[in-house]
Amino acid sequence: MYRQNMAIKTPKTPPPTLTKKHQAKMQREQMWRRWLIIGTVVVLVLVVGILLYGLVFQTLIQANQPIASVDNQKISTRSWQNRVRFQRANLLSNAQQTYQFAQAFNDPSFQASFASQMQQVKLQLDSISLGTQVLNTMLDDIVIQNEAAKKNIVISETELNKSFEETFGYFLAGTPTAQLTETPIPTSTLSSLQMTLIPPTSTPQPTETASANAETTATQQVDQTPTATLILPTPANPTATSLPTATPDKVEGSEYYKQTVSNFDTSFGVNETEFRATLLQILKAQLYRNKVQETVLSELDLSKTEPQVWARHILVADEQQAKDIYDRLQKGEDFCKLAAEFSTDESNKNTCGDLNWFGKNQMATEFETAAFALKVGEISQPVKTQFGYHIIQSLGNEERPLTDSAYQSLQLTKFQEWLDGRKADYTIETKDDLIPLRVPTEPAWPAIFDSFITQAQQQQPTPVVVEPTPAP
Repeated sequence: MYRQNMAIKTPKTPPPTLTKKHQAKMQREQMWRRWLIIGTVVVLVLVVGILLYGLVFQTLIQANQPIASVDNQKISTRSWQNRVRFQRANLLSNAQQTYQFAQAFNDPSFQASFASQMQQVKLQLDSISLGTQVLNTMLDDIVIQNEAAKKNIVISETELNKSFEETFGYFLAGTPTAQLTETPIPTSTLSSLQMTLIPPTSTPQPTETASANAETTATQQVDQTPTATLILPTPANPTATSLPTATPDKVEGSEYYKQTVSNFDTSFGVNETEFRATLLQILKAQLYRNKVQETVLSELDLSKTEPQVWARHILVADEQQAKDIYDRLQKGEDFCKLAAEFSTDESNKNTCGDLNWFGKNQMATEFETAAFALKVGEISQPVKTQFGYHIIQSLGNEERPLTDSAYQSLQLTKFQEWLDGRKADYTIETKDDLIPLRVPTEPAWPAIFDSFITQAQQQQPTPVVVEPTPAP
């Protein structure tokens, strides 16, 4: 019985028979699964590919594309971006140091001064403006180096290393170059006519501009700032910095160099390799500029003197009032008294309207033309400029030596004129449409700087406004 029961097997249920319709449905589902898997893989490959292409394009293709060129010499996007980032870090480093100094002073007047300096730096950090300025400087550098080659001017590694050392005050082979000091200009001997015109207490002082206040006088300043200037921050405590002994090929031993590199890396993300390469590029360009400028100026043989006029004026806003003052002067009234009573030029109304000696291109064109045309002692009819109406009296007219700084400004102007002329001989192209798209905006301006500027401006005392004396 037992054996018989063991022999009995439970019949298996046969699998359901699939119809052709069900089989087709299963095949479609399997096919869709395969396509879904394939599609997902393709999408992932495409996404990764796009990301990799973007990375490769940005780091290799775009970085090597030219942003500008001088004839066949190209400036790559990478070299330009490195230079812009370096300049941004340099400006921010100076703002950072100013901010640190400001924290050491609680006097609101000091805070306002520091805030003003930082605000100026922020304006210079406008990305498109800074990027364009840096690119123009790099284009100038190429032209200058091409012209240097024509003049057989070469910068040696020794000269470059020395310039690098001087940048950080680290002199391995001598002492730094002596600072420029102004050579005093001798005071002119006054004629008998000038002695009668000028009060005994008034003495003509040699000045580089005709007035200290360009906004209320006819002074018209000329921007002569060189574009290739590098300003590195000074050490926070330079007297405490000890410079260790270093071998001639190890300028990096300078503590100041280490501090600067560390600051650029930590605060602004500019590593030592980029810092050093960019700095050497800038220094080399500056050395070429200096040597070419020296050669060009020696060929020009500029004069160290210029015709100058010593004049005084009365400035008013109304033409009829100016004519009335002129008539009173013609009748013999005192120039000093009328200047003190009516002139709106607060910088000199109480010193007889004295503008001291000035040369060409320091005044508004109309003012300059009238002043240089006057004989000593002669008074002009009212002269209109953007500042108002001037009655001008000439107190002197002679050839005078330039101050050292004025002569340097003249040299810079003449060299820039020469450079502009040379640039016309080259085909210079810039990708202006790419500058806004590729110009670096990093390192960024810290928000804490804005907070300090706002706070300092709010603490600044309101200036007292002095109303001009009304006309009778």
